[in-house]
Amino acid sequence: MSRQLDFLAECAERDNVLLHIVPIEAEICAKFSTPFLIATLSSGRDVAYTDGAISGEIIERPEEIAKLRRMFDQFRADALRRSESLELIRRTGEQWKM
Repeated sequence: MSRQLDFLAECAERDNVLLHIVPIEAEICAKFSTPFLIATLSSGRDVAYTDGAISGEIIERPEEIAKLRRMFDQFRADALRRSESLELIRRTGEQWKM
């Protein structure tokens, strides 16, 4: 685990990586339990994908994509700052070395 966290910290230090930890106590964590992604196609149309335990779902309805965007904004608002997230990763990595 320590090596994985060290690698994650190295990645988080790159200019093209934004890593923010959302504390488990954040209210948004209770509202959403599956990963998702939102993509803008070359046509300019947005689609989303949610991942379930058995299968995934492609979402194309604009109002559902808007709801996912709001949820993402809530995650981002509740997340630790980048520096705080990196410090937590490093501190946790050190604990695993003991």
